[in-house]
Amino acid sequence: NQHLLTCASTILLMYLAEYFDEILKHTLPQAKEVTTKRNRIEEYVRSTGLETLGGSSTFYMFINIGDYAHSSLDFALYLLLKHHIAVVPGSAYGESTERFIRVGVGVETDENLKNAIQTIKSVIVDQEYDEKLVNDCLKKLDIQKFKA
Repeated sequence: NQHLLTCASTILLMYLAEYFDEILKHTLPQAKEVTTKRNRIEEYVRSTGLETLGGSSTFYMFINIGDYAHSSLDFALYLLLKHHIAVVPGSAYGESTERFIRVGVGVETDENLKNAIQTIKSVIVDQEYDEKLVNDCLKKLDIQKFKA
């Protein structure tokens, strides 16, 4: 079952072998566009004084939440429930990235990303967090908070 879920099927591999160059002709410009966008947004992030982890060929980046008083999970939950900005807590990737959040840049406009980054910076600088809001929202949604 694992291999059916995590590996490309034989028929897909056969299709790719036949049409690889045609697929690449359509997807390579898109991949280049997303990489260029990511680099542009990362430059903007750094211009705000926020730090990122290295990397240059993905559609996301890790932003350092620095000395924010709560965990990256708390940060991500609060950001989602209060400001409607979805990020992934760095803790999902292990202890070494606990003080980071992962931000995707693939489908959002530059304007929306810049607004989100300004909100992220503000939440960090102001140490903004409302535990009651988070707990009330989770309760309303009938979701228990994940405990590491």
